[in-house]
Parts: sequence; structure tokens; C-alpha cells
Amino acid sequence: MLTKFLSAGKTRAALSTLLLSSTTLISPAFAQDAQAPMVLEGIVIEGKSLPVIINTELNRTDIAPAADVGDFLRSIPGVDAVRMSGHGLDPVIRGQQQNQLNVISDGAYMFGGCPSRMDPPASLTSIDSYDSVTVEKGFQSVRHGPGGTGGTILLERKRPALDDQKPYQVKFGIGGNSNDSAYTSNLDAAYKLGEGYAKVSGTKSHAANYSDGSGKEVRSAFNQWSSGLELGWTPNDRTELTVGYEHDNTTDVLFAGAGMDSPEATTNVFRLKFKKDIEGNTLKTLRFNAYDSRVDHLMDNYSLRAVGAMTMKTPSSSNTQGFKVEGDVNISSLPVLLGLDYKGLDRTAIRYRGTLPANTGLTQSYIWPGVESREIGLFGETTYALDEKSSVKFGLRYDNVNVTAGKTNIVADVAGGVANDRSANQLYRKYYGYEFAEVTEHNISGLMRFEQKYSKDTSSYLTVSRSVRTADTTERTIAADNMVATNRIVGNVRLNPEKHYQIDAGMNTNLAGYDVSVSAYYDRINDYIFRDVARGQSGLLLNDTAVVFRNIDANLMGFDFSANKTFANKVSMVSSLTFTRGDNKDTNGALAQIPPLKMTMDVSYPTNGWLIGVRGSASMKQTRVDDDTATGSGRDVGQTAGYVTADLYGASSLTDNLELGLGVTNMFDTTYASHLNKGNSFDATETQVNEPGRAFYIRLTGTF
Repeated sequence: MLTKFLSAGKTRAALSTLLLSSTTLISPAFAQDAQAPMVLEGIVIEGKSLPVIINTELNRTDIAPAADVGDFLRSIPGVDAVRMSGHGLDPVIRGQQQNQLNVISDGAYMFGGCPSRMDPPASLTSIDSYDSVTVEKGFQSVRHGPGGTGGTILLERKRPALDDQKPYQVKFGIGGNSNDSAYTSNLDAAYKLGEGYAKVSGTKSHAANYSDGSGKEVRSAFNQWSSGLELGWTPNDRTELTVGYEHDNTTDVLFAGAGMDSPEATTNVFRLKFKKDIEGNTLKTLRFNAYDSRVDHLMDNYSLRAVGAMTMKTPSSSNTQGFKVEGDVNISSLPVLLGLDYKGLDRTAIRYRGTLPANTGLTQSYIWPGVESREIGLFGETTYALDEKSSVKFGLRYDNVNVTAGKTNIVADVAGGVANDRSANQLYRKYYGYEFAEVTEHNISGLMRFEQKYSKDTSSYLTVSRSVRTADTTERTIAADNMVATNRIVGNVRLNPEKHYQIDAGMNTNLAGYDVSVSAYYDRINDYIFRDVARGQSGLLLNDTAVVFRNIDANLMGFDFSANKTFANKVSMVSSLTFTRGDNKDTNGALAQIPPLKMTMDVSYPTNGWLIGVRGSASMKQTRVDDDTATGSGRDVGQTAGYVTADLYGASSLTDNLELGLGVTNMFDTTYASHLNKGNSFDATETQVNEPGRAFYIRLTGTF
């Protein structure tokens, strides 16, 4: 319980500022994966992770309720998010976003159904349905599937703690926010059934439009509810089998940063997990998980806003099926992790238009023209102890990629005008000179990491890696046609996959009583997939500023720094500094959508059973931008002003089972926007959305 932490020194500091520290105290088993064998994790100092691997609980009372996982992750140094509404915040790590990040939800990959990313993977199911999240910055393991060049986000649920003395477990949470009249509630109940258990869960969230610091209302309302059922079987401590189903429904989502809203979206996910400790001479443990996630999404420009001269709607679907099998084996006394994974993704999105909602039935574009991608991967990973204080980790991964598209030759009813109706293939040919052809890729990724322990408090690591990311559905095949060229978005069916060559180094130590963590990285990217505008560049046939995609060379570099200390008077302090720089090597200019230098500080004090604290956050002005379509992509709105915000919070254990949290966010009512903004598939204009102004919150959680 919380009161036990209030007198625990460094642990108290970790509790009050867990989300702000990149040296979070965690269980070593979480350093790579909840089910990972600890022997593969390398050296862990005093339970601390590497500076680039962070794990924390989600349902905390010392922070305000979050709209979704992307909203929550912004509290972690080096993690930002793109806002287009009050819901659907899209995470950014080390200047990389979207499919440059792997988001794995309790073992399942889920991809949103919206070409404009109104529903990024981190928002498809309720944040309150998960127990913890692990963030790996950069490429730290070959286990998490193809891609993940910028990092991996692992959302996890814990198995309920049940026994014959207490065969049940009930967890609940409720919370509210004054600014947007938001409320959240969740209930999770499990009961022991013989050698197994059954667990049911439900969550509900609602928010109206919030107001920014100037009192201006921002279109941001949403409703979300989800339910789930899980059955588990654990006949002994070496065997575990679970099957689960969850349903999520998100409705009436308003978007300030898009030309459409989302009246409805549904997600259905089936999961199967199996783990067996075999304890053989060669094979030690076998793990298998399979999933089937189906996302249906609808967006339009008339259900939730005033009807204009032209009505449009886009129903879309994004279905993912996959599995992963892993085994821990001993090869000549060396522990090795071997695995095979598969991911299949089918996506279709068709845009319709009309003059009234009732006649919005003419096909305008086959935006995702029936795209099917299949990725099969083989991987292996091992850690070899050089001596008691040093180890080296090796990982290697091969991925076979196959992509087809079945609707590229279907001509839309109305696209570029009655005399210029065209198919996706005709649009590709118009801009690039070629049509879609089946894609096959053979991609190799790998890493080597050296870890060294110097003393009780000091350790370091150095990682060298190559990671490969194939083009996603939008980058490769989007065919969003329009009579106005600047509003067209056209995928490039011959994009090469991105190749990232990264050097990542870091250290944990203690200086003058401060727990200090620092990491720095350099990422050389060959064939970076760049969202640009058509200016007749090499490989482009037109100069009409339509949005296009092409390969360039780029660099990313940056650092994370944090310093934590608990003083003799019980005051705890955590500070952090993060920086990322992105360079377009083709133009020698800035990459778009790179967050500026950011600083955070959290000061807390335990008193009379309460933890009282203040969190401050500051962002510098971003002056390195790509905001001119005459010379670059124009994806940045422009230079973004710096800002400073502060939150006040308090948390307490009312009883052994109940915890209360309350506070004020943005207590000085600052008007500001993140530099990161989102372009959408229906209005190529990039839009910045202001953050919420002052808000009072309260939340209560309980476990019985």
C-alpha cells in the first residue's frame, strides 16, 4: 500500500516521480518482457533497468486520469505524443512515431482503422484495462517483431493473485476531471475455478470538449467503453494457459485537428497464451501466444459537425492476425532465446461523397485499396557473461515481407472530376510512373550490447544495432485523390524499407547522493521514408505540391538525462532533460516533427499519510523546422514557442485497500501547444491543437 512507500527513501522518490524518471526502480524481469528469462537480461544494478528501459504501473493515484495510453506516456522523459483531439494521442520516441514504434497490447499487435490515425494502436482499448506499461527507447531487442526502430511499448495485464484462502480479487477505479467534465471508471473481478480462474472486466470513459488556457473550447470530446473476459488454467507452477476476448467501442470523437470526426469505431480482440517450463537438458521453457484483432472505423464530416457543401464518409477496416512462439534453450551451456513470429494485416478504406448525408454513396477514392501484408520473422537472442561484472548480448532477426493489393484497378465514381475519374494505380502512375506490383522483402536486423558493472551504484552499456522497417500501408499504397492537387495524398509503391544504424550508450551512477542516469544515441538512417510534397524531385513526375512519399537519408541524435535524490528532510526531487535532433541529409535541413529540448522536475514530500508534490515541465522554443513546401515537406506549422507548466498533486492510502489521489494540472492556466502536430488524409494542412488549460482532478482506486 501507498503508506508503506512513504518512508522508503529512494523507493518513495520512485513512487512520487516514477513517470518522470528514466532510472525507474523495477523488477528485472520487466527489463525486456514480462515472460522473459532473467538470464537473458544482462547485468541489472540494484534492480534498476538500463536508462532506456522503463516500466511503471498505469492505474496510479499520484497522477491525473489519462485519456489513453498516448496521453499517459507523455509523462516519461523522451516520450512525446501528437494531439489531434482529446483521444487518440499518438506516441513519439526519439523523434520517431507511427509504425516506427511497436505497440504490443498484452501480446497482440493492433493497427488502427483510420488512414488519418484518429485511432493509433495505443488508443484502441482502454488504458484502465491494463496494469503496467514498459517503454523501450530505441532498438533494444529482436524479440518484439519487425520494425520498432524508434522503440517498443509493451502494455501488459497481470494474472490475478488467487488461492484457496482468498479465491477472489476485485479491483476498481473511478476518476474525474473538471476541465472537460471527464470521468473514468473501471471494474475487474476474478474468481478461482479449480485449477484455473475466470476474470471479467469493464471500463467506461467520457469527456466533453476541453478549454485551453485562454478559455477557448477545443473540439476534443469522446466516449469509450470496453469489456473483456479471460479464462486461465494453471494446473501447476510450470504450466499456464489463458484465452481471452475483449470488445472496445469508441463513439462521438471530435477532432480539432482534422476535417472529419469519428462517430463510431469498434475493436474486437481474441488472445491465446501458453507457457510451459519443461526443465529439460536443452529446452527449458516454451511460450506461445496468438491473437486476432479486428478494427472497424467510421469517419465523416457531417454526423458530429455542421453539414457543408459536400458530405464525405470513410468506413475502413484493419484486421491483424498473428502468433509468436519462443523457446529458452541451452546450447553448449549458453542460454539462448529462439523464436518465430508471424503478423498478417489486411486493410481497406474507401471514401464516399455526396451532397447530403442521405446520398453520400459515390466512391471518391480507394484510400487503402485492399492491402494485405504478411511478415514472417525468425529471431535469436543470447547474453554471454564475460565475467562477474560484464556481459555481452547478441540478437539477430530475419523478416520476410510480402504485400499485395486487390483493389488498385477499381476506378472511383468521382475522384479528380467526372472527366478524370481514376483508380489507385492510375494515381500512382500519374505521380511516380509505375503501378502497384507485389512486394517481397528480405530484411535483416541485429544488435550487440555490452554491459559493465563498476560498483554497487555504477554501470554502463553500449549498443550497436541495425534495424529495418518496411513501409506501412499508408506510405506504400494510400490513394487519397482530390480535385485539388494540394489535397491529394499518394503512396509510393516502390519505397525501400528504412535501415537504421544506431549507436546507443548510457550509464547509471550515484554522484553526491544523486542517482544519475544518462543515455545518448546516434541513428544513421538509409532510405528514411519521408512524407514530402511533389515538386518534380527525382523520381516524381509532377510539381503540384500533392503529398507524396519518397526515400531520403537522415540522421537522428539526442540524449536523456535524469537526476534523483531524497534529502534528509524527506523531500524527494527528480529532474530530467531530453533532447532530439533530426537532420534531412538530402537538403541539409531539419527533419519535420522533432520535439524541442524539454525539462521536467518533480518535488514531493510525505506528511501525515499523504504524498504532496509539484511537477513542473518546460519546453524550449523549437526553431529547427521544416515548414516551407517550396523547399521541404512543410509538415511543421512553423516555429513553436516554449512554455512552462506546473501541476500540484496529492496521494494517500485511505485504508489498506483504498487509495485516493487529487490535484490540479496546468495550475497557472498556461496557453500552449506541443510542437508535434498531425496531418490527415483529408486535409493536407498540418494543424496544431492547444493543450488543456487548468483542471482539477480526483481519482479513487481499490483492490479487495
